[in-house]
Amino acid sequence: MHFALPSLTPLVVIAAPGLAGSWFTGPGLGAPGVAVPGLALPAAQAATTLDGAVLDAIGHPARTIEANVRAFAALGPESLPRCFELAVARELSIAVDGSKSFVLPVSDEVEIALVAAAALAPRADVVRLLARVAATAAAPREVEVALRIAALAGTADDVELVRSLALRFATERGTPLEVRQAFGLAFHSIALRDDHALAHVRGLYLGVERSLADALLRALGALQDEASAEALGGLLGARPELDLRVLGELARVGRGLPLPAPESTREAVRSYLRDDEPTLQRAACRAAFALQDIDAVPVWIELLEGDDDVARAALDALRRTTRKALDRDAEEWRAWRERELADWRVAERRADELRSPDRAKAAAELLALGRAKLHRHQAAELVAGAFARDETDLLRLACQVLGELGSPAGEAALVDATEHADASVREAAELALERVRERQRERAGEREP
Repeated sequence: MHFALPSLTPLVVIAAPGLAGSWFTGPGLGAPGVAVPGLALPAAQAATTLDGAVLDAIGHPARTIEANVRAFAALGPESLPRCFELAVARELSIAVDGSKSFVLPVSDEVEIALVAAAALAPRADVVRLLARVAATAAAPREVEVALRIAALAGTADDVELVRSLALRFATERGTPLEVRQAFGLAFHSIALRDDHALAHVRGLYLGVERSLADALLRALGALQDEASAEALGGLLGARPELDLRVLGELARVGRGLPLPAPESTREAVRSYLRDDEPTLQRAACRAAFALQDIDAVPVWIELLEGDDDVARAALDALRRTTRKALDRDAEEWRAWRERELADWRVAERRADELRSPDRAKAAAELLALGRAKLHRHQAAELVAGAFARDETDLLRLACQVLGELGSPAGEAALVDATEHADASVREAAELALERVRERQRERAGEREP
């Protein structure tokens, strides 16, 4: 039976947790082929049995993982159970002359290929295998391999099956590390392919023991998109003992988002700024900053007048959000915020002047928008509208303003401007683009203080 074989690089990466990026320099690669007298199988057997194909792979360690995946998968779905058995056992027993047998170790690279080949079997066969393992697995190693197969082949419909697999060896004391890691990998990989998996997050979070819930949080945090931010925000309060971890993952996700997170997530985090527990307040300060929640600013200002540790976290969030180096003086910050909001309301109200035939008025409005600190994303959206104009001096100014704002909201307009007929506009757009992207790189690389 023929398999449809897609590009195998993603399969190899997922099938090899912890080995991604190193599989071409792993043990045995580049070494001479295995030469064990009496172990060579007849060519016909090597071509028609999985054991023969695995022996051939062991004997040719320089062969790529992708080539082995194709060789194993080409043997058809009938080889699925044996793929699983060999991946779990990590050894191949070969009979010689009907009286002796040798046990050969299966290398990391061959095991990866076995897992990836198993995932290429028809979906119904894979699901049956995973269900059987969830019901009968005798060792955590079986569950780990099954979860790695699920990571490659699973869909949102399989989330409950993934949970059942992970719970096979879960106890009150926790779950074996290799199972936890494979569980997180499986959910993360499924969610990357099928965002409907996120609809199952809350039930999954509440339905597993603590160490597995932590692995789920890590998997969500690694997604780093708006949907995962929203899903994480919905978990706050569901398991209070893990709220600190949820806030930490939200900060991680927020640093990777170009624009503010969904309001529902920002609101959920904001409520923790007034929590009774200072540790949660500090974590909420970091998360609210990472999620670019400008509505948290007045609360941060209030926190300057309270607990010293919380005040330090709030001051750090204020300074990094506004790029203002004011001291821990709540009244000074309140006065600055009032001026900032007043200036923004005027600039926003005069946004139509960007289309004014009076070039001086248009330039003044561009400069006014460029001074926005709290509303820089909204300002960038307005400035992007100025690129409908023809005057090169105003277009250069608009580029400079977008570079100062550093918001991805103006990136598309800048990209278009890099192809403008005027060289000075192109140069200004390229410089501004670099400033915007540099600010994003800074945000993505930030670490919690």
